[in-house]
Amino acid sequence: MKSKDVHYTGRRRIRQTDDNRYAASRVYTESINIQYKLPKDTAGIIKKPEDIDNFALRLNKPAVFIPGDEKFEFFKTIKNKVILNIKPDFSKLDIKAIAERHKISITKQNLETDSARFRPVWRMIIGLGNESIYETSMTLHHVYGIPYIPGSAVKGVVRSYIITELFGKNDKGEMDLEKAEIRALKTKWFCDIFGCPEDSFYKKSMKGKIIFFDSLPSSQPKIKIDVMNPHYAPYYSDSSGNTPPADYHNPNPIPFLTVEDTEFEFIIGVKEIDNIPIQEGKFLGKTLLSVVFEWMGKALSEHGIGAKTAVGYGYLTRKQGLELS
Repeated sequence: MKSKDVHYTGRRRIRQTDDNRYAASRVYTESINIQYKLPKDTAGIIKKPEDIDNFALRLNKPAVFIPGDEKFEFFKTIKNKVILNIKPDFSKLDIKAIAERHKISITKQNLETDSARFRPVWRMIIGLGNESIYETSMTLHHVYGIPYIPGSAVKGVVRSYIITELFGKNDKGEMDLEKAEIRALKTKWFCDIFGCPEDSFYKKSMKGKIIFFDSLPSSQPKIKIDVMNPHYAPYYSDSSGNTPPADYHNPNPIPFLTVEDTEFEFIIGVKEIDNIPIQEGKFLGKTLLSVVFEWMGKALSEHGIGAKTAVGYGYLTRKQGLELS
């Protein structure tokens, strides 16, 4: 869009566009021109984007655009000097009260529940590949702006871990991960826990009986910047395959957000009528809830959750267990 005119207000510079809908506010530092791209009416209300309390809104809505780099960025250095770093401030939030409200809302559902608290052994990355205006992302609560772990992610990790560990071998005792899920779906208790499609034990689609709730932090979240440094960007981006992964390519540092030293509470639940003892196999006599609770702990500590578990991210250690029912 072409600009009609430019207005200056102190350190802010608002640029109007031809359709008169959008505005961009700019903040100049000694080393970089930081530009916020916002709708014009929003820019008129938000005088200082850095004063937005909700970290999810602060990070993703008044995003910083670097004209020279032609992309949005939340962290940038020049000559080893940090010149841009969008940091959260969770000091104004009562994290324990938020976690308590979450637990109360679960108990009102009249479920049999169990929970445990875990924290990352090192760092954890949730939602790295989510849709974002940045090159990387993080899953943040849309109301509170805090990092959290969606229940779907917890369910996916536990399901994947059980398939690999308990159904990874075929009838001959040979490792056969390709057909592991097929073997799992032929098992009644697996379908009862996670649900199944038509081609399964029940011969029909059905949802699982165990509910995996979102895991919210029970202590003040600590978000840390980390950096991945791909050295062969031209090689990866060349779909023709003509560019080799050569050492003369320049590295391309890409910052991403991680969570460390933060306690999360993992809660699972089931209707009392559905929490029946398993009648066959390895877990004979155990209830669905007890089996999932045990293997959830194993999955989080041995398999990890989130991105980059292969290089040490996302492994959790248990802090304490709480019975909610």
